Amino acid sequence: MPGNLFDDEFLRKLRHLEVIFRRSLIGRGEGTRIGDQRGGRIEFRDFREYAPGDDFRNIDWSVLGRTDRLFVKEFAREEQLQLCVLVDASASMDYGAPSKFDYARRFALAMAYLGLIARNEVRVSGFAEHMAGPTRWVADPRHLPQVMEYLERLEASGPTAIEQTLRDFYEANPRRCLVIVVSDLLDTTQSRRALRLLASRGFDICIFHVLHPDEVHPPFGGRLRLRDAESGSRREVWFQGEELEIYLKIVGEFREEWRAFCGAHGIRFFSAATDTPFEELMLKYLRVGGLVR
Repeated sequence: MPGNLFDDEFLRKLRHLEVIFRRSLIGRGEGTRIGDQRGGRIEFRDFREYAPGDDFRNIDWSVLGRTDRLFVKEFAREEQLQLCVLVDASASMDYGAPSKFDYARRFALAMAYLGLIARNEVRVSGFAEHMAGPTRWVADPRHLPQVMEYLERLEASGPTAIEQTLRDFYEANPRRCLVIVVSDLLDTTQSRRALRLLASRGFDICIFHVLHPDEVHPPFGGRLRLRDAESGSRREVWFQGEELEIYLKIVGEFREEWRAFCGAHGIRFFSAATDTPFEELMLKYLRVGGLVR
């Protein structure tokens, strides 16, 4: 749906998201994350009473003149972080209405938007077997239309290869950054091995597992002929009663295995179906520790 993917209503919701994002950062500097890493700008943070050993250069002499008490200024370094959003553009994502692919691209644009209004560097890339010509790194909200155009041009096709994608990403971007992987995780490669590698190298990784409601609670049953969207292979199955229960058990275990793996390796994991309203999706994601912490 190239013409309606990011319609006026969706863009209005993005602008509302800016308010949510800024409110969530009250007390930590507007739209920024504060830390002690090198780089970025030094920003005033707060006042506190002088303590022996404090640097005299940080004493606020005007406050001393008014109150006859010594206060020092506290400063923090405003970091410019890097955020890369990797969007699964394999054939299995092109299912449903809205499709998992459309839902993933909207989520990716929202993450890019939040990163840009926080003055961080942002890059977005689709992937299937390999990364699909990522956008350049940008750090200004005025570049959002370029990210939007890139996402609208992406097409879902081919098999998924998360492992190779992450290895390509690491070779091109060895600097530690926040990586958000948006995927249905229907991948036969050693994706967890690549995720462990990135996590061990200090990357901050988030996985957004996107599903269609049909995959969570199938609305059909009886004798079915299924076709693998990526390999094209076909298979007839009987899908009712005990078979349906087995399927639901497998889906539940699949999600929990991923959740447990991510928890064990310091990777944040979030799962949602495409019928989850955008506002609810973003609020949940922000609360569980996505871009904002």
